Amino acid sequence: MTFDEYLTRWSGLHGDAQVTSPIRVWLRATFVLAMPFRVLSPNIITLTGLLYAAVIVVVDARFGLGTWWLAVAILLMGVIDSLDGIVAAVTGRTTSFGSFLDSVVDRGVDVSIALLLYQHGAPIAPVLSAICFTLIHEYMRARALGLGLKDVGIITVAEKPTRIAIGVMFFLACSLLPQHGHVLVAIAVYVWSALALLACAQLFINIKNRLG
Repeated sequence: MTFDEYLTRWSGLHGDAQVTSPIRVWLRATFVLAMPFRVLSPNIITLTGLLYAAVIVVVDARFGLGTWWLAVAILLMGVIDSLDGIVAAVTGRTTSFGSFLDSVVDRGVDVSIALLLYQHGAPIAPVLSAICFTLIHEYMRARALGLGLKDVGIITVAEKPTRIAIGVMFFLACSLLPQHGHVLVAIAVYVWSALALLACAQLFINIKNRLG
């Protein structure tokens, strides 16, 4: 499978979403990185991503990783999370169970990012709010697909790459402005929570219109 063929497939799996320049750059980078891993099972890559996220949370809680390292670690979570789907698509090993497993692991990665923000001083209420709205967002989409919708329908403002970006950007900002670290992680979870709530509204309206 060529990169252009993968872009067409990615768009189809995401409701015929337009591949904008930032998305294209991300997909190109992860597509190239995925090529050496074609010999691995996509499900093994998926589970490795969950294990990696859990290890980062535990190590940070125990030893206190630097915020710059956390920014890099979360970026790597996003890369690993993309590799399994690309390997599955390129090697023709896409399965229903693989899709299910990927969705479950994605929620683990979401919670891991929220826990890292909490461990570095983010207030608990917006942390829980961000997690809850994110889980509601993903449940609505899963339930709609279970009721017969054939695609995701709409790319909202708080999809998985947005959550990864929030973790990366705000931990990077903390590394540059350590004296404002607690304020920055608080802003991060408030932004995440607000975007997730808006995304729920976007998705609800879209699903309501499509289900009739």
